[in-house]
Amino acid sequence: MKLRLKPPYRTLAILCLIIAGCSSTQFFYNRADWLLRYQADHYFNLSKTQKPIARQDIRQWLTWHRRSQLVCYADLIEEFEARANSGLTVADIDWVVDEFVALYEAIVTSAMEPTTQILASLNTKQINHLEKQLAKEQSKLLKELKPGTRRRLENRAKATADNIEKWFGNLSRNQVNWVKASSLELPDLYAPWLEYHAFRNRALIELLRAGADAQTIAAVLEPLWTDPGEAMSAVNPANGTLMDQMQTESHAMAVEFYQLATPKQRAHFWQRMQGYRSDFLQLANIAQGATCQTPTTQQARESLRKSIKPLTSRDSIDNSRATIGS
Repeated sequence: MKLRLKPPYRTLAILCLIIAGCSSTQFFYNRADWLLRYQADHYFNLSKTQKPIARQDIRQWLTWHRRSQLVCYADLIEEFEARANSGLTVADIDWVVDEFVALYEAIVTSAMEPTTQILASLNTKQINHLEKQLAKEQSKLLKELKPGTRRRLENRAKATADNIEKWFGNLSRNQVNWVKASSLELPDLYAPWLEYHAFRNRALIELLRAGADAQTIAAVLEPLWTDPGEAMSAVNPANGTLMDQMQTESHAMAVEFYQLATPKQRAHFWQRMQGYRSDFLQLANIAQGATCQTPTTQQARESLRKSIKPLTSRDSIDNSRATIGS
């Protein structure tokens, strides 16, 4: 399960990396305060006045996350395993991905207010600094296009096999070959991702240079950050078909591999999942009264899909493509 969203304010991204498979969840989570402050300063070059505000906002956000979301992650793992015990299906994969996306959307929404307050306070020098950092990121992403489509897809296939092996334990040669061959058949979404990435960054910089207030920034950025798939489709409608194809085929691939896995490999997978569940519960127990506050995102998601339409002017799309081609 990969989440490709990389918002400039890494409050959102680092927690997803923690959830997705750091080797020591508790170690990194307990140091998330420092990691997030480091990333904020990296992108914004915060002033002496802004640093204590960012520090307080990050601490408050982490407190909210510990008290209301970690139990949700533990519950998600427990229910996913219960579903899989009766035979893993594509519907089960669809369900767990939808649940994960809903929890991710809660992270974005909860972090939006403090993030946009900081963004709205940036001066011209800081905006220039942020633009340079985003340009460096874009340049690194563009370099991955140079080896060509086939090489990039082969690298993706190898990375997929390596990641599956981390979760299921040692794979046989036949299994590795099957994973790589199946991965090569999946759609190539790298160019659409780059197009979206350039579009999102341009929208952010244009807002900041226009002197937009926090509320205006949030109205534009929240749909872009909350639902990158919808944003990618809106930037270029042809991407929607590719993303639907990716979801259908990758979920089917996940189920087929699970069926091909040995009992020992499946046990390894669930043992690791239970390890994360234990970590989440231990971290949540530090906060008194921690419970799962399940986000109700369907209505909000529909609203975001409507609100993104004004962002997709022909000029903005052409500008994002020009950035990719530069």
